[in-house]
Amino acid sequence: MSILEAFQAGTPVVTTDSLGLADRCTKFGAAIVTDASPHQLSEAVMAIVRDQSTASDLRLGGLALLKEQLDIDTVAKELESVYNNSLKVIRETN
Repeated sequence: MSILEAFQAGTPVVTTDSLGLADRCTKFGAAIVTDASPHQLSEAVMAIVRDQSTASDLRLGGLALLKEQLDIDTVAKELESVYNNSLKVIRETN
Protein backbone atom coordinates (compact mmCIF):
# COMPACT_ATOMS: atom_id res chain seq x y z
CA MET A 1 0.00 0.00 0.00
CA SER A 2 2.81 2.44 0.72
CA ILE A 3 3.93 2.47 -2.90
CA LEU A 4 0.46 3.64 -3.94
CA GLU A 5 0.61 6.37 -1.32
CA ALA A 6 4.00 7.43 -2.68
CA PHE A 7 2.57 7.63 -6.20
CA GLN A 8 -0.34 9.71 -4.95
CA ALA A 9 1.97 12.04 -3.04
CA GLY A 10 4.18 12.52 -6.10
CA THR A 11 7.18 10.87 -4.48
CA PRO A 12 9.67 9.22 -6.86
CA VAL A 13 9.71 5.48 -6.21
CA VAL A 14 12.44 2.84 -6.15
CA THR A 15 11.19 -0.72 -5.78
CA THR A 16 12.21 -4.31 -6.39
CA ASP A 17 11.31 -6.81 -9.07
CA SER A 18 9.53 -8.93 -6.46
CA LEU A 19 6.76 -6.34 -6.20
CA GLY A 20 3.57 -7.55 -7.84
CA LEU A 21 3.28 -4.21 -9.61
CA ALA A 22 6.86 -4.19 -10.93
CA ASP A 23 5.84 -4.83 -14.55
CA ARG A 24 3.24 -2.07 -14.43
CA CYS A 25 5.75 0.28 -12.82
CA THR A 26 8.15 -0.36 -15.67
CA LYS A 27 5.45 0.03 -18.32
CA PHE A 28 4.35 3.40 -16.95
CA GLY A 29 7.80 4.60 -15.91
CA ALA A 30 6.38 4.87 -12.40
CA ALA A 31 9.38 3.49 -10.52
CA ILE A 32 12.95 2.41 -10.92
CA VAL A 33 12.73 -1.37 -10.54
CA THR A 34 15.80 -3.09 -9.07
CA ASP A 35 16.84 -6.63 -8.20
CA ALA A 36 16.91 -5.61 -4.51
CA SER A 37 20.69 -5.69 -4.28
CA PRO A 38 22.16 -2.90 -2.20
CA HIS A 39 24.15 -1.72 -5.22
CA GLN A 40 21.11 -1.40 -7.50
CA LEU A 41 19.01 0.19 -4.78
CA SER A 42 21.65 2.80 -4.02
CA GLU A 43 22.24 3.52 -7.72
CA ALA A 44 18.52 4.01 -8.26
CA VAL A 45 18.20 6.42 -5.36
CA MET A 46 21.25 8.35 -6.53
CA ALA A 47 19.82 8.57 -10.06
CA ILE A 48 16.78 10.32 -8.63
CA VAL A 49 18.85 12.63 -6.44
CA ARG A 50 21.22 13.57 -9.28
CA ASP A 51 18.66 14.10 -12.03
CA GLN A 52 15.49 16.10 -11.43
CA SER A 53 14.08 15.06 -14.82
CA THR A 54 14.27 11.41 -13.71
CA ALA A 55 12.44 12.32 -10.50
CA SER A 56 9.83 14.27 -12.46
CA ASP A 57 9.30 11.44 -14.96
CA LEU A 58 8.82 8.97 -12.10
CA ARG A 59 6.27 11.27 -10.43
CA LEU A 60 4.29 11.58 -13.67
CA GLY A 61 4.52 7.84 -14.33
CA GLY A 62 3.25 7.03 -10.85
CA LEU A 63 0.29 9.35 -11.19
CA ALA A 64 -0.52 7.94 -14.64
CA LEU A 65 -0.39 4.36 -13.31
CA LEU A 66 -2.72 5.28 -10.47
CA LYS A 67 -5.17 7.02 -12.77
CA GLU A 68 -5.24 4.41 -15.52
CA GLN A 69 -4.98 1.11 -13.66
CA LEU A 70 -5.10 1.49 -9.91
CA ASP A 71 -7.98 3.79 -9.12
CA ILE A 72 -10.60 2.35 -6.79
CA ASP A 73 -13.20 1.73 -9.51
CA THR A 74 -10.77 -0.21 -11.71
CA VAL A 75 -9.46 -2.28 -8.80
CA ALA A 76 -13.00 -3.03 -7.60
CA LYS A 77 -13.99 -4.25 -11.09
CA GLU A 78 -10.89 -6.46 -11.27
CA LEU A 79 -11.63 -7.97 -7.86
CA GLU A 80 -15.25 -8.53 -8.78
CA SER A 81 -14.14 -10.38 -11.90
CA VAL A 82 -11.74 -12.57 -9.91
CA TYR A 83 -14.43 -13.39 -7.35
CA ASN A 84 -17.00 -14.18 -10.06
CA ASN A 85 -14.56 -16.45 -11.88
CA SER A 86 -13.76 -18.23 -8.62
CA LEU A 87 -17.45 -18.78 -7.93
CA LYS A 88 -17.94 -20.11 -11.44
CA VAL A 89 -15.14 -22.67 -10.94
CA ILE A 90 -16.56 -23.72 -7.56
CA ARG A 91 -20.05 -24.16 -9.03
CA GLU A 92 -18.72 -26.18 -11.96
CA THR A 93 -16.82 -28.57 -9.69
CA ASN A 94 -19.74 -29.19 -7.32
